[in-house]
Amino acid sequence: MYKRKMSPYEFTLEELDIELLVRSAKHAADPFLFDEIEAAPALREALRESRQLHEAYAHLEPDPRLSHLDCRELADVVMELCEELGSDAVRGVYGKDGRKDYYQLTDPGIRKNVESVAVICRKSDLIKVEPDMFCLKVKKLMDIIKLCPEESYVEQPVGVGYVAGGFLVAKDIIATAAHVVETIPIEEMCFLFGYRMEKESVAVTRFTNQNIRYGVKLMEKDSVNSVKGKDWALVELDRPLTDRTPVRVHPGPLKAGGEAYVLGYPMGLPIKFCDGARVLAVEDFSFTSNLDIFKSNSGSPVFDKTTHLLVGMVAQGDNSDFRFIDPCYRVVVTNTEKRHRNTDPNRPPSNKPAFPRCVRVQQFMEPLKAIVKSRSAVR
Repeated sequence: MYKRKMSPYEFTLEELDIELLVRSAKHAADPFLFDEIEAAPALREALRESRQLHEAYAHLEPDPRLSHLDCRELADVVMELCEELGSDAVRGVYGKDGRKDYYQLTDPGIRKNVESVAVICRKSDLIKVEPDMFCLKVKKLMDIIKLCPEESYVEQPVGVGYVAGGFLVAKDIIATAAHVVETIPIEEMCFLFGYRMEKESVAVTRFTNQNIRYGVKLMEKDSVNSVKGKDWALVELDRPLTDRTPVRVHPGPLKAGGEAYVLGYPMGLPIKFCDGARVLAVEDFSFTSNLDIFKSNSGSPVFDKTTHLLVGMVAQGDNSDFRFIDPCYRVVVTNTEKRHRNTDPNRPPSNKPAFPRCVRVQQFMEPLKAIVKSRSAVR
């Protein structure tokens, strides 16, 4: 039976995204050999999850009513709809990328918080280039994954090993996600301060001993239930940092609706700032927020936008970060998939939150206070 061609604007955003997934699953067999991608474990994992998502739609056929549009034209409409509706309203696929590099930041409160954030890697991911200088092993993002030319940061470096975030909560203590310390043994853990873009084409990937610290002891952690937000750890460093200050902590109860921003290393890139998010729902141990996060954002600090005080830490998100738009990938910027999951029976089940879940700051600051008090008693 003939079906008339329809304007994409007669479809919902969710229906258009499903059409993209169906087409990608039909025409992207070779690019889905994700296990062959060299290095960058976070990207490999993200692409494997993307593959599973696409394969869930492989049994469906493309909608003939949209056959007059190719994938790129369809993706452009999706981007347009996302920007019009906003990431709070619907699942934001190909929405506006709100991330900023360090050199683009002018707010002194944000820049001060950047100084307290570290990228976490393995000792084996550092190369000694001088007696007091080490280089992080990196590759260009475009050399690891075939992103579409219009995507952000394709020329920037990414760490080729396991990468995550952490931040100073005391002069010699770093907070991060528990699943990070369960991935990298403490004795192999390295913390680098200053991994960032100083200019548009100048990345800091070399570090002196002054900006490098090593893990010596797991002081406390709680990963009883990462789904509910119990996913944090406190790691003692080999020596204090005298030229950097611990983050300042939000003192009162967290309320839904407050604006927030995140500082982290998405996909292993140099540190990125991203705002435009809100605290959506506050639970006993955690809260959800429409933060733009990717793989390797685990352990990233989340701050109140107005006060620059720490309100939490990224623990978990939906990591279907990519869509294949033949012959390259585009990025899912916002991970707000609640409506899509509820309305699409073909979507595979997931125990991941519809929005990124963050550990509430009180969960790890109370144990930190006890540690500091016990140290004082010993002295």
